Amino acid sequence: MNDKQMLLDRYYQTFINLKRTRDFFIGLADYIDYADLVPDFDKLTTELSKQGQPLIDRANELEAKAIARFDEVKTDIESYVATHHLDDERIKKAFEEYDGFRQGKATSSSGMPNALHHCLYPILEIMRDMTEHRDFFSKYVTYFDRDNMLVRSYLDLPELNEYNEARAAIRTGTTTTLWGELNEIAQLYQIIKRGQELWQKAKDTYNADPSSGNYMNVFNFGLLSGELPRMTMTRSWSARRMPNTSSIWSWKSTRRQITNTT
Repeated sequence: MNDKQMLLDRYYQTFINLKRTRDFFIGLADYIDYADLVPDFDKLTTELSKQGQPLIDRANELEAKAIARFDEVKTDIESYVATHHLDDERIKKAFEEYDGFRQGKATSSSGMPNALHHCLYPILEIMRDMTEHRDFFSKYVTYFDRDNMLVRSYLDLPELNEYNEARAAIRTGTTTTLWGELNEIAQLYQIIKRGQELWQKAKDTYNADPSSGNYMNVFNFGLLSGELPRMTMTRSWSARRMPNTSSIWSWKSTRRQITNTT
């Protein structure tokens, strides 16, 4: 073990086995601050973080492709509905929700393509019971039994499936690779250092323009802010709780693998 590794190990040992949640997370943040000052360590973690970028780029590419395909489908359905005068409030509401997602007034944790799918398939469900529209309806469904109109899936588009496969690959990477573990640690660091600031910023943005779709950020940061006292308070029952063991063991494993390569 060289001098740099010895110093890193010394900092590491000062916090990794601490029982108090606040002490552990503050120690983790301090350790990362120090580690970033060590050129070799910073260079290595930077390179590791880049390993996940091809998956992210691929997912972004497939997301754009899926969204474009859903826009085509929505235009086709909308035109058909208008031409055949299908005056149904449920259909109108579905189109409004679709437009809300596309205009950024709403967001989804499952990704834009899945949100758009969720908006459109109820329209097809409504049309399923209208026998005069069966030919059009059948373009966008997969059947178990076409004669009896037993539908297996709605809008089972290849573009959506490819996008979801890419998302799944990223999720797998976040739990099985070094770059994924580093990403989790980086998020912990941001929560510790800037959690309250990020939450307040999200709230201010939403309050200034409720139509911005930023409500999901307010919600997510609100959940995180509820955990912040565990990291920062010195006197409370919550501050005496054990830290999240999955995060600790994740960091132990990641740190061990990283230092073994330096």
